Amino acid sequence: MSVDSSNTVESTEPAADTLERVPEDPADLGVVEAATLLRKREVSSSELAAACLRRIDERDGTHSADGDPASINAWVRVYSDDALRAAAAADARLTAKAQRELGPAPALLGVPVGLKDLYAVAGKPLTASSQLYQQIPDDDCDVWCRLRGAGMVLLGHTHTHEFAAGGTTDQVGNPWALDRSAGGSSGGSAAALAARMTPAAVGTDTAGSLRIPSALCGTSTIKPTRNLVSISGVVPLAASLDHCGPMARTVIDCAALLDAMAGPDFSDATTAFATIATIAALRTSSGARPLSGVRLALSHRARTLDDDVRAGFDRAVRACVELGAIVVEPTEEAPADEPAHDHLAMLCAEMLRFHRRFDKARDRYRS
Repeated sequence: MSVDSSNTVESTEPAADTLERVPEDPADLGVVEAATLLRKREVSSSELAAACLRRIDERDGTHSADGDPASINAWVRVYSDDALRAAAAADARLTAKAQRELGPAPALLGVPVGLKDLYAVAGKPLTASSQLYQQIPDDDCDVWCRLRGAGMVLLGHTHTHEFAAGGTTDQVGNPWALDRSAGGSSGGSAAALAARMTPAAVGTDTAGSLRIPSALCGTSTIKPTRNLVSISGVVPLAASLDHCGPMARTVIDCAALLDAMAGPDFSDATTAFATIATIAALRTSSGARPLSGVRLALSHRARTLDDDVRAGFDRAVRACVELGAIVVEPTEEAPADEPAHDHLAMLCAEMLRFHRRFDKARDRYRS
């Protein structure tokens, strides 16, 4: 079931401090909006989780390994009972009594989230959207440890292009037009966000898998700096190239998620120096120009954009300048394409290393 214009809101959402009332359906809230209203006790986590689960029932359609032409099919598995229990626990933690006894509640307490089907959750199936990979992990991945610690409520696992090895997630329909691609490999997460089935999701990116589906579904993402977010406990595509990242409907919501996801993982030495400014500090440290002194390099690829994309890109650059960033224009000549060849060679070598275990079951891959 596609999402038509009568059931959607423009992707640009108001900042939390401009929100005057809870929307008619709490499932339409963004991350920062929801967190703000939860802290004010103007909406409960139980109401929010129930609204998202209801929205999934209404809009996702048939849950299928191979997809259904009449369905979005963003979700591999939905954990309704667990989500409602976690939401009830969040509501209890948000009471004034609990905060007096335990201290301030975590920043994202009670906000729902979907995890790409590469992220390990202890005791839950992990399949990488494939018949070949059927695991039940004993431990949570580092990202889910952090998001759970920040108080988030897990709705379920979202579809990935099988093993994240592609840019289409072909079993998922784009909510804006089911006959079009949702992009990949984090297509389930982007589709779930665009259809307003969850305010937050996470994905991975090795060669565009956060950015492609976000662009195709009209949502937002941030590909983090290398080693800022641990990949421990996440099914790899190419471990030396993989990134875990936040996905939401606005950049500020992605920033709030990234703030919770980032940091050192004691089982991963490469993250030892991972740090990120809190969102509150980013807003207040430099007044109206929080990007003051930041150097922003523009890509050569930005020279070949469609007119509407170019207009949006130019607006984003101007906004960064207004916030204090120093823009560095690309040089006249684009770099040679040898790095792309090296990237592909590394990616294929690391994929081969992981997938050798399935050598005798090649016919069970989806594609």
